[in-house]
Amino acid sequence: SKISDLKLFNGNIFISDKKALYKFDSKGNFIQQIGRKGNGPGEYGMVFFFSIIEKSNEIILFSYPAGRINIYDIENGTYKRSFRLDFDATGSIEFPPGKISFFTSDIPQTKDPLVNNEIFISTPDGQIIDSIPNSRLPKTGNLSGRTIYYQINGEICYMGRDRKSTRLNSSHIPLSRMP
Repeated sequence: SKISDLKLFNGNIFISDKKALYKFDSKGNFIQQIGRKGNGPGEYGMVFFFSIIEKSNEIILFSYPAGRINIYDIENGTYKRSFRLDFDATGSIEFPPGKISFFTSDIPQTKDPLVNNEIFISTPDGQIIDSIPNSRLPKTGNLSGRTIYYQINGEICYMGRDRKSTRLNSSHIPLSRMP
C-alpha cells in the first residue's frame, strides 16, 4: 500500500495508507493499528485524514464516506468518542491549542454558507464554535490535488497546486482571526 499521510509525535510515527492507521516507534518497529475497519463505534471505512491533538494526547481520524470523526487515545490507541460533521472536511489541524480547525473544499458548489466556508473551528467534542469564511470565493476552484495544512508563528497556513499551472498557491490566516 501507498502511504497517504504521516505524522511524528513524541518519538512515534503514525502512518495512514487510507485503509488503516498504524503506530510505529522511532526505529520503525510496528506498535499497533489504531481502530479498525467496520461500521461500529471506533471503526472506520477509509482513513481520509488524521490529525494529532497535542493538548489532550488524542488522534482524530476522519472516516470516509461515513463523515464521522473518531477520536482515539494517542498512547494506547483506545477509542474514546466520535461525532459527525455537517460538511465535507478535507483536512484538519489542532489550532488554536485544544481546538480543531477543519478545512472544507476549496470549490464552492452551492450558496449554502456551510459549503462555502473555508475553516470551521470546533471543540474536541465536535461543537462548532466559529468559522472563517472563504476569502477566495470569487476565484472558485483555484486549487487542485491535496492541500497541505500547517500552522506556524500563530497563523494557519495552507498550500496547494494551482489548477491552471504548476505554480503553488499558499495562504495565511493570522491568529487575530482565530477565536
